[in-house]
Amino acid sequence: MKKNDFYFAQLTDIHIGTNPKPADAKLQFQWALSELQSFENTPEILLITGDLVCNGRRDELEEFKSVIKDCTIPWRALATNHDLWGEKDDSAWRDNIGDLRCSTVAGDFKFIMFNIFIFFTYFFIKSSSIKSIPKWIHSHF
Repeated sequence: MKKNDFYFAQLTDIHIGTNPKPADAKLQFQWALSELQSFENTPEILLITGDLVCNGRRDELEEFKSVIKDCTIPWRALATNHDLWGEKDDSAWRDNIGDLRCSTVAGDFKFIMFNIFIFFTYFFIKSSSIKSIPKWIHSHF
């Protein structure tokens, strides 16, 4: 890889929290972060595309945040089903991770991350949430 090449990293399905082997999930995530940060040319950005945690509970999101807090690579995360279903609303995600929809620039690229599960109850998508996505996307170009 040339020094001037642009590249990013993407992780998914980390599943920190209540799972059959919670210590393993945390250890594997810590290992992945360590490996990415050890590269001679670290990625411009780390995109984490869902299922950061198992049950979407505030304590799980706080644990995820405690693991990634010292990461030297800029990162953004996308909420998916496991990240949202443990609380009555999305406030635990917003308090610990950020907005449900995000855009960020890395190098000459703009990344736009969103999920149609913006607000849901037992996987039934609220139609007003879907209708707001195109307007949000266009506002980021």
